[in-house]
Amino acid sequence: MTTKLTPAILAGTSYVEKVPLKIEDQTFEVEIRPLTHTEKKQVEACEQASVKVNTKSAGTTGKLNTQTFEVNAGELVRDQGTAQLKAVALGTVDAEWNEETINQLWKSEWVEQVYQRIAEISGLNRTKQNSFRG
Repeated sequence: MTTKLTPAILAGTSYVEKVPLKIEDQTFEVEIRPLTHTEKKQVEACEQASVKVNTKSAGTTGKLNTQTFEVNAGELVRDQGTAQLKAVALGTVDAEWNEETINQLWKSEWVEQVYQRIAEISGLNRTKQNSFRG
């Protein structure tokens, strides 16, 4: 069976799934979708905001390069949390879920759970298996 390729399919807007969230003995669902290319890059930029890469040319010809990486572990963890929150806000279908309301109302484990699934279907994970966007 062949399906017509449309901009909606390429944007991932036609693919929606539900992630169950538990509150005590009740289960609720939140609808998510894959992130667009630009949204993925926004999340990746947040994740890596505190990583500094310095390149220096050495020698008279300038062909010898040295690179140093500078990472503040505390800032990196904070940046990763910000990136997860941004991904969840961008990947939830309901417009009422923005970064502020999710940060104030959701349990931390919900953010992580929903982020993991959005990352998987968006191709954000380093292992790209089961990725809708590949």
